[in-house]
Amino acid sequence: MPAAPGGTQTSRLHPILKAVSSLNRLVADEASYHAELQERHEQILKREKLLETLKEDPEEEGNSLWMLKQERMAYDETKRMLPKMEQLVREAVERLEGLMQEERGKENDANETALHEAAEAIQKAKQAVPALAGPRSEA
Repeated sequence: MPAAPGGTQTSRLHPILKAVSSLNRLVADEASYHAELQERHEQILKREKLLETLKEDPEEEGNSLWMLKQERMAYDETKRMLPKMEQLVREAVERLEGLMQEERGKENDANETALHEAAEAIQKAKQAVPALAGPRSEA
């Protein structure tokens, strides 16, 4: 079977497309940590409210206190992951921007498509993770 037109170009674009996929996955992971944090916060509020009603039952109160402690620990662990996730997304954006710089001078349709996908992925990442848009400005 003959090689597809531009087959050699596809192999050069592969790193950009791989980086786009990686960035999109990291953005989704970062969003899931925020959702988990919100869920855990709501669970803590529910457990605190339940605890107020259990004052007459020491055994249930003790169990509920233990569960509340566990919920708070899980919340704190999740919260500690957010800066790490932001950093991973930032690094993925920087890596993708570097790959885009390398490919910009090579004009062909496949290259333009990959560069467009990369630019969209970076824009979505900066919208999803506002901390990314702050320190650097695109001119």
